[in-house]
Amino acid sequence: MNGLLTGYTSITYTNQHYYGNHPFYCRIATALNCHGESIFVVTNNDQTMRKIKLQMTISIDGFVKSKYGGPDIWDNDVTRFCVRNLDNVDTILLGRNTAEGFVPYWKDVAENPEAEYFPLGKPLTDIPKIVFSNAIKENTFENTSIISGDFKSSIEKLKSEKGKNIMVYGGVNFVSSLIQYDLVDEFALLFYPYAGGQGDTIFDKLTNTLSLSLKSCKAFPCGIVLMEYVRKR
Repeated sequence: MNGLLTGYTSITYTNQHYYGNHPFYCRIATALNCHGESIFVVTNNDQTMRKIKLQMTISIDGFVKSKYGGPDIWDNDVTRFCVRNLDNVDTILLGRNTAEGFVPYWKDVAENPEAEYFPLGKPLTDIPKIVFSNAIKENTFENTSIISGDFKSSIEKLKSEKGKNIMVYGGVNFVSSLIQYDLVDEFALLFYPYAGGQGDTIFDKLTNTLSLSLKSCKAFPCGIVLMEYVRKR
Protein backbone atom coordinates (compact mmCIF):
# COMPACT_ATOMS: atom_id res chain seq x y z
CA MET A 1 0.00 0.00 0.00
CA ASN A 2 2.81 2.42 0.83
CA GLY A 3 4.13 2.11 -2.69
CA LEU A 4 0.79 3.26 -4.06
CA LEU A 5 0.71 6.37 -1.91
CA THR A 6 3.68 8.29 -3.21
CA GLY A 7 3.62 11.84 -1.86
CA TYR A 8 1.83 10.85 1.34
CA THR A 9 3.25 10.70 4.84
CA SER A 10 2.52 7.62 6.94
CA ILE A 11 2.08 8.11 10.68
CA THR A 12 0.87 5.81 13.42
CA TYR A 13 -1.39 7.02 16.21
CA THR A 14 -0.33 6.18 19.77
CA ASN A 15 -1.99 6.77 23.12
CA GLN A 16 0.18 9.83 23.66
CA HIS A 17 -1.44 13.24 23.26
CA TYR A 18 0.97 14.15 20.45
CA TYR A 19 2.63 12.17 17.74
CA GLY A 20 5.89 13.76 16.75
CA ASN A 21 4.68 17.04 18.33
CA HIS A 22 1.85 17.23 15.79
CA PRO A 23 -1.54 17.50 17.56
CA PHE A 24 -3.09 17.96 14.10
CA TYR A 25 -2.22 14.36 13.21
CA CYS A 26 -3.62 13.09 16.50
CA ARG A 27 -6.92 14.86 15.90
CA ILE A 28 -7.16 13.16 12.50
CA ALA A 29 -6.36 9.78 14.02
CA THR A 30 -8.91 10.26 16.77
CA ALA A 31 -11.59 11.27 14.29
CA LEU A 32 -10.88 8.21 12.16
CA ASN A 33 -10.61 5.97 15.22
CA CYS A 34 -7.50 4.38 13.78
CA HIS A 35 -5.61 3.72 17.02
CA GLY A 36 -2.53 1.67 16.29
CA GLU A 37 -3.11 1.81 12.54
CA SER A 38 -1.35 3.78 9.83
CA ILE A 39 -3.08 6.83 8.44
CA PHE A 40 -1.97 8.88 5.50
CA VAL A 41 -1.78 12.64 5.41
CA VAL A 42 -1.16 14.54 2.18
CA THR A 43 2.06 16.50 2.34
CA ASN A 44 3.66 18.61 -0.33
CA ASN A 45 7.26 19.06 0.71
CA ASP A 46 8.14 20.69 -2.61
CA GLN A 47 6.20 23.79 -1.55
CA THR A 48 7.92 24.23 1.81
CA MET A 49 10.76 26.16 0.18
CA ARG A 50 10.79 28.55 -2.75
CA LYS A 51 13.11 27.51 -5.55
CA ILE A 52 16.10 29.53 -6.64
CA LYS A 53 16.46 29.46 -10.42
CA LEU A 54 19.77 30.48 -11.95
CA GLN A 55 20.06 31.77 -15.51
CA MET A 56 23.45 32.69 -16.95
CA THR A 57 25.29 32.80 -20.26
CA ILE A 58 28.43 30.71 -20.43
CA SER A 59 31.10 29.79 -22.98
CA ILE A 60 31.35 26.18 -24.15
CA ASP A 61 34.50 25.77 -22.06
CA GLY A 62 32.65 26.78 -18.91
CA PHE A 63 33.50 30.44 -18.36
CA VAL A 64 30.91 33.07 -17.49
CA LYS A 65 33.29 35.93 -18.13
CA SER A 66 35.97 35.51 -20.77
CA LYS A 67 37.53 37.40 -23.64
CA TYR A 68 35.16 37.40 -26.59
CA GLY A 69 35.51 39.70 -29.56
CA GLY A 70 32.74 38.31 -31.74
CA PRO A 71 29.27 39.75 -32.43
CA ASP A 72 26.35 39.41 -30.04
CA ILE A 73 24.29 36.57 -31.52
CA TRP A 74 21.42 36.78 -29.02
CA ASP A 75 18.14 36.64 -30.98
CA ASN A 76 14.39 36.91 -30.42
CA ASP A 77 14.04 33.19 -29.70
CA VAL A 78 16.43 33.53 -26.76
CA THR A 79 14.58 36.63 -25.56
CA ARG A 80 11.26 34.76 -25.65
CA PHE A 81 12.77 31.95 -23.57
CA CYS A 82 14.02 34.48 -21.00
CA VAL A 83 10.53 35.96 -20.72
CA ARG A 84 8.95 32.51 -20.31
CA ASN A 85 11.58 31.60 -17.72
CA LEU A 86 10.13 34.32 -15.49
CA ASP A 87 6.81 32.46 -15.20
CA ASN A 88 6.07 31.69 -11.56
CA VAL A 89 8.83 34.08 -10.43
CA ASP A 90 8.04 36.98 -8.10
CA THR A 91 11.55 37.94 -6.97
CA ILE A 92 14.86 38.64 -8.71
CA LEU A 93 17.89 38.11 -6.46
CA LEU A 94 21.16 39.82 -7.31
CA GLY A 95 24.59 40.51 -5.93
CA ARG A 96 25.58 44.16 -5.46
CA ASN A 97 27.98 44.42 -8.40
CA THR A 98 25.47 43.04 -10.89
CA ALA A 99 22.62 45.12 -9.46
CA GLU A 100 24.50 48.36 -10.08
CA GLY A 101 24.34 47.80 -13.83
CA PHE A 102 21.31 45.51 -14.09
CA VAL A 103 18.67 47.66 -12.40
CA PRO A 104 19.23 50.97 -14.27
CA TYR A 105 19.89 49.28 -17.63
CA TRP A 106 16.64 47.31 -17.69
CA LYS A 107 14.72 50.26 -16.29
CA ASP A 108 15.78 52.30 -19.34
CA VAL A 109 14.73 49.45 -21.64
CA ALA A 110 11.36 49.12 -19.90
CA GLU A 111 10.64 52.81 -20.39
CA ASN A 112 11.05 52.55 -24.17
CA PRO A 113 8.35 50.36 -25.81
CA GLU A 114 10.27 50.59 -29.09
CA ALA A 115 13.41 49.05 -27.59
CA GLU A 116 14.48 45.70 -29.01
CA TYR A 117 14.46 44.03 -25.61
CA PHE A 118 11.37 45.78 -24.22
CA PRO A 119 9.40 42.47 -23.86
CA LEU A 120 12.12 41.29 -21.48
CA GLY A 121 12.97 44.62 -19.88
CA LYS A 122 9.40 45.23 -18.73
CA PRO A 123 9.09 42.15 -16.48
CA LEU A 124 12.69 42.47 -15.32
CA THR A 125 11.85 45.96 -14.10
CA ASP A 126 8.38 45.22 -12.73
CA ILE A 127 9.38 42.16 -10.69
CA PRO A 128 10.63 43.20 -7.23
CA LYS A 129 14.35 42.74 -6.74
CA ILE A 130 16.40 41.84 -3.70
CA VAL A 131 20.10 42.65 -3.48
CA PHE A 132 22.33 40.88 -0.99
CA SER A 133 25.06 43.18 0.28
CA ASN A 134 26.84 43.92 3.52
CA ALA A 135 28.38 47.04 1.98
CA ILE A 136 25.38 49.09 0.80
CA LYS A 137 24.54 51.80 3.35
CA GLU A 138 21.74 53.51 1.39
CA ASN A 139 19.36 51.86 -1.05
CA THR A 140 19.21 53.91 -4.27
CA PHE A 141 17.70 51.14 -6.42
CA GLU A 142 14.05 51.37 -7.49
CA ASN A 143 11.67 48.50 -6.69
CA THR A 144 14.50 46.85 -4.77
CA SER A 145 15.12 45.72 -1.20
CA ILE A 146 18.48 45.10 0.46
CA ILE A 147 19.27 42.12 2.67
CA SER A 148 22.48 41.57 4.59
CA GLY A 149 24.03 39.44 7.29
CA ASP A 150 25.29 35.88 7.14
CA PHE A 151 25.11 34.80 3.50
CA LYS A 152 23.79 31.25 3.84
CA SER A 153 21.21 31.90 6.55
CA SER A 154 19.96 35.09 4.83
CA ILE A 155 19.28 33.25 1.56
CA GLU A 156 17.75 30.26 3.33
CA LYS A 157 15.41 32.61 5.18
CA LEU A 158 14.42 34.22 1.87
CA LYS A 159 13.69 30.80 0.36
CA SER A 160 11.53 29.84 3.34
CA GLU A 161 9.30 32.88 3.01
CA LYS A 162 5.93 32.59 1.30
CA GLY A 163 5.99 33.38 -2.40
CA LYS A 164 6.81 32.17 -5.87
CA ASN A 165 10.23 31.21 -7.21
CA ILE A 166 13.33 33.39 -7.12
CA MET A 167 15.40 34.19 -10.23
CA VAL A 168 19.14 34.83 -10.09
CA TYR A 169 21.23 36.35 -12.91
CA GLY A 170 24.54 37.11 -11.19
CA GLY A 171 27.14 38.22 -10.51
CA VAL A 172 29.83 35.60 -10.67
CA ASN A 173 31.03 35.74 -7.06
CA PHE A 174 27.47 35.90 -5.75
CA VAL A 175 26.38 32.90 -7.82
CA SER A 176 29.52 30.98 -6.86
CA SER A 177 28.57 31.40 -3.21
CA LEU A 178 24.99 30.25 -3.87
CA ILE A 179 26.34 27.10 -5.53
CA GLN A 180 28.92 26.60 -2.79
CA TYR A 181 26.15 26.45 -0.18
CA ASP A 182 23.91 24.32 -2.42
CA LEU A 183 21.17 26.97 -2.58
CA VAL A 184 20.42 26.76 -6.33
CA ASP A 185 17.58 24.41 -7.32
CA GLU A 186 17.40 24.90 -11.10
CA PHE A 187 20.06 25.90 -13.63
CA ALA A 188 19.32 27.45 -17.04
CA LEU A 189 22.70 27.75 -18.74
CA LEU A 190 22.86 29.43 -22.15
CA PHE A 191 26.00 28.18 -23.87
CA TYR A 192 27.51 30.50 -26.46
CA PRO A 193 29.35 28.87 -29.41
CA TYR A 194 32.82 30.06 -28.49
CA ALA A 195 35.64 29.11 -26.14
CA GLY A 196 37.34 31.77 -24.07
CA GLY A 197 40.27 29.72 -22.85
CA GLN A 198 40.22 31.53 -19.53
CA GLY A 199 37.91 33.61 -17.39
CA ASP A 200 35.61 33.36 -14.38
CA THR A 201 33.57 30.28 -13.51
CA ILE A 202 30.60 29.91 -11.19
CA PHE A 203 31.74 26.49 -9.97
CA ASP A 204 35.13 27.41 -8.53
CA LYS A 205 34.00 27.25 -4.87
CA LEU A 206 32.64 23.71 -5.05
CA THR A 207 34.08 21.33 -2.48
CA ASN A 208 31.76 18.41 -3.30
CA THR A 209 30.32 17.00 -6.51
CA LEU A 210 27.21 18.82 -7.72
CA SER A 211 24.76 16.24 -9.09
CA LEU A 212 22.21 17.51 -11.61
CA SER A 213 19.40 16.01 -13.68
CA LEU A 214 18.86 17.20 -17.24
CA LYS A 215 15.46 18.87 -17.55
CA SER A 216 15.66 20.01 -21.17
CA CYS A 217 18.02 20.89 -23.98
CA LYS A 218 17.27 23.32 -26.80
CA ALA A 219 19.43 24.64 -29.62
CA PHE A 220 18.47 28.09 -30.89
CA PRO A 221 18.98 29.00 -34.58
CA CYS A 222 21.54 31.64 -33.55
CA GLY A 223 23.86 28.93 -32.19
CA ILE A 224 23.18 29.36 -28.48
CA VAL A 225 22.30 26.10 -26.71
CA LEU A 226 20.09 26.07 -23.62
CA MET A 227 20.80 23.38 -21.03
CA GLU A 228 18.31 23.23 -18.15
CA TYR A 229 19.22 21.19 -15.09
CA VAL A 230 17.54 20.41 -11.79
CA ARG A 231 19.52 19.80 -8.62
CA LYS A 232 19.38 16.18 -7.48
CA ARG A 233 18.39 16.11 -3.82
